[in-house]
Amino acid sequence: MTLSRPRKLLAIDWRSDEFPSLPDVARKVMELRSSDDISASELEEVIARDPGLAMKVLQVVNSGYYGLSREVTSVLHAITLLGITPVLDMAMSAIMARRFMTMPPPVIPYAKRLYRHCIATALLARDMDYDAEGPDLYTLGLLHDIGWLPVLAQVPDVFVSMFNDSSLERSELEGAWGTDHQLWGAKLAELWGLPEAFMLVAYRHHDPMRETAPPRHLLLVSIAHHLADSAGQSLFLSDVEIIPSEVTEAAGIDQETFFEMEKAAVEQKDSISALCNVLIG
Repeated sequence: MTLSRPRKLLAIDWRSDEFPSLPDVARKVMELRSSDDISASELEEVIARDPGLAMKVLQVVNSGYYGLSREVTSVLHAITLLGITPVLDMAMSAIMARRFMTMPPPVIPYAKRLYRHCIATALLARDMDYDAEGPDLYTLGLLHDIGWLPVLAQVPDVFVSMFNDSSLERSELEGAWGTDHQLWGAKLAELWGLPEAFMLVAYRHHDPMRETAPPRHLLLVSIAHHLADSAGQSLFLSDVEIIPSEVTEAAGIDQETFFEMEKAAVEQKDSISALCNVLIG
């Protein structure tokens, strides 16, 4: 994958002490997610090291999103009831909620909107038919739009102006304001030491067919991104783009199936919102 810089962009200070970083606990959770041999006690130990994270996991488990008939009082109990993978996903979501909310106060409402879009994309990507041996679709979806974090952190006034300009589509806004969240997302993924799959998804989720042979995980996250927008979880008000049929075809999804996926995404709108409300309010 070759990163290009096709136009004059705003200057980003990639070495700033205030630049968005990836929490150490997120790295550990991602390591566990990619492991073939992880025990419930090992996951519990990682989550328990961060009392705030443990509390948030229990809060989500006991929320209406899961609708459990009895109260869950420990992380180990949550793992026993739900399984290791759902709790890993929940923990990563809670960790990134804190990361997204560490922004200048004027843009917190926009950071929340971005986070809601990312959670929706992660949930919808996870539901797709996919090779279990491939990259983790949930975390790819959760982090696909991290390229907006440098904008929110370093030029918040630019982001607010972009959001309030409803006359232009997202791509036109970026050109007008000198931002490139796909390029910057790939750069941030590289700085965070994430695998290449994360760099590629951040760099090409709006235009996956620009890759000569787009991998299926890229195609599926791109489709999930579109479905999240269709379900009312877009970042910009004008950002509900029409996904080219060549993308769905390359992913092996026919039009009838895709329309059913759109319908299902809309039906999940309330449950996704409910989960986001627990994670970030």
